[in-house]
Amino acid sequence: SFSKAIEVAVGPDELILIVCGNTVVIRSERLTVLIDPSDQAGSFWKSVEPDIVLISHAHADHFNGLANTSLPPGSLVVLSSLSRSIVLETLLSMDSAPAASFVENNCHVMSPGDIQEFSGLQISAYRGGHCAGNLTYELHFKNEGMRVLAAGEFSLRSIGGEFGEIQAAREPDIMLVDGHHVAHQHHPGESFLQNNVAILEIL
Repeated sequence: SFSKAIEVAVGPDELILIVCGNTVVIRSERLTVLIDPSDQAGSFWKSVEPDIVLISHAHADHFNGLANTSLPPGSLVVLSSLSRSIVLETLLSMDSAPAASFVENNCHVMSPGDIQEFSGLQISAYRGGHCAGNLTYELHFKNEGMRVLAAGEFSLRSIGGEFGEIQAAREPDIMLVDGHHVAHQHHPGESFLQNNVAILEIL
């Protein structure tokens, strides 16, 4: 996590990543992807016109920026079924009916194991393990030949008897990991050493 936005260009075809806190913007030649639009990340992403919005899980600091931001009509919001229900309920409780309506009408629900392709971007969903409904996303930008693993707040702990499954990811070129992995005080019940070993094994 960063206190201010950091921008980097990666790869021969320059995949552009802008990161601040929980929120990430990825720009390729064809697509712009917005991950976990959070108010806590400030306003750096609010001028972005994303083609796809990925929500990893339904904790408010990973989607509350939607409440006061207008997305382009064609934007697709990708999230799990449980996250969808909680996000809609939370946005309505924030008096943001337009944002809730947008998510409801433009959402694409994914489950662990699903693979979907959108305009040259292949999205694979894995169980994240941080909380119920949490997804980790692997993004394969086919034109750029780059794989980005948005690990987020991945955890190997059991949620309802089901564990995070980040090990299924396929050798990403870029891995985005939330700083909570090394901040034991944030989630003291988790095994951060175990989580980080799993992450390092992928790299």
